[in-house]
Amino acid sequence: MVRPAEVELRPGDTLVLYTDGVTEAANRSGEQLGLDRLATIVKENAGQTAERMIQAIWRGVNAFTDGIQPVDDTTFVVCRVL
Repeated sequence: MVRPAEVELRPGDTLVLYTDGVTEAANRSGEQLGLDRLATIVKENAGQTAERMIQAIWRGVNAFTDGIQPVDDTTFVVCRVL
C-alpha cells in the first residue's frame, strides 16, 4: 500500500518522477537499468537545469540499452525548484 507523504522542496532541489519503463529498460543481456543506475545519472547531473537533466537521463538510458527498443513506456518528468 502506498502512503501519502509530504516533502518540502527548497530552491535548488530537483524532483525526478519516472515510470517503471525507465528503470526496467533492458540491455542486450536482459539486464535492467535499475534504480541505482538511474540515481547515479541524476546525482552526476544534480547541478544541471531540468532540461539538461532530461537530456542526461535520455543519454544514459539510450547508452545502457544500446539501441534496443523499450517494451514499456519510458516517461519521466524533471522539476527544478528555483
